[in-house]
Amino acid sequence: MIIQCQKCSTKFRFDDKLMDKEGVWVRCGHCKHEFFQKNPFLKDGNMPKQPHDSPKTSKKSAEHELNKSASPDTSDEFDEEISPEDAARAKKTARSGSGKLRIFLKIFLLFILTCLFAAACLWSYMQVSGMKVRDFASVVPYLDKIIAAEDTSVLKLTQIKVAHLKQRYVKNWILGDVLVVEGTAWNSASFPVARIRIVATLHDANDMELARKEAFAGNILTPVELATLPEEAMARELSLSQGRDVTNDRIESHGNIPFMIVFTKSYPGAVKTKVYVAGAEKLLTN
Repeated sequence: MIIQCQKCSTKFRFDDKLMDKEGVWVRCGHCKHEFFQKNPFLKDGNMPKQPHDSPKTSKKSAEHELNKSASPDTSDEFDEEISPEDAARAKKTARSGSGKLRIFLKIFLLFILTCLFAAACLWSYMQVSGMKVRDFASVVPYLDKIIAAEDTSVLKLTQIKVAHLKQRYVKNWILGDVLVVEGTAWNSASFPVARIRIVATLHDANDMELARKEAFAGNILTPVELATLPEEAMARELSLSQGRDVTNDRIESHGNIPFMIVFTKSYPGAVKTKVYVAGAEKLLTN
């Protein structure tokens, strides 16, 4: 039979043969609590009073009963023993379940990393090409219903993207070293534009503006011109609104056009260059 301590709830296996008619006094081997265990096989038995033995004799008897005839057990079921085969089978099942969970977690983690990598690649491509999420509306089904349609009645300068920026110094025979800022302007709008104007500014370490230059896109000076032209001639060539090859008269949707800005003076404190679109015109379409 099973005896459970009334104080700490520890369970013990107790030999039924040691059970008296009405019950026995026992002491818990875990918390040393003494309690009377009634005989579960006695139908109408009442718990008697503690025998008139001396406390010392009663404690020894209780200790003797538990130490020799009972053993603690923390499990809740005692009806049957677990065979070695069942234990091995249960252990194998637990390992199999744990292995499947690890595989699932690895697949899930790989899926998340793949999604993040694809999103990073898409974002990089959109930054370079000047595309927006709404540009995919014509490709992805129902995306146009989720994303609000672009307002084609107004041109926003944010629809003209600046990319492929680089700067270099060129030796001019008259002016000395001149700073050349180059890049590409991308039209991310859904309609053609013209007269794109670019501004470049030089800033010091405190982000204070030291110089400002602007030029129309489509005007690119050759290496010979950069080395030989005076300041006025370079400014005149870069200020052609239609571009030197009339390329700035029409830049189609998702089209691009190069630009160049030249700083003819030296600014020793300049540590940062900022470039942005200062103007553009929307072309009417049929």
